[in-house]
Amino acid sequence: MYSKTQKLMKEFNYTDARQNLADVIQLAVDGEPITITRRGKAPAVIISADEYEAFIKHKLDREFEEMMGIHGEAIRALADR
Repeated sequence: MYSKTQKLMKEFNYTDARQNLADVIQLAVDGEPITITRRGKAPAVIISADEYEAFIKHKLDREFEEMMGIHGEAIRALADR
């Protein structure tokens, strides 16, 4: 089932995406996320490398904040030794 965000993206079924790979990649590079559908489901999204890097940075920042929320005091205490 698609999320609301995925419904706003351009869609290519798996076969069309393969046949038009250069165009699909160019759309992603130009900032247009592409949903790839297969048998009525959306198992993949193609995004640009810049968008992927931003996603990973945001994910790592969240994970770091969560870790510091749990272990921050112990880490600070060790750093102060």
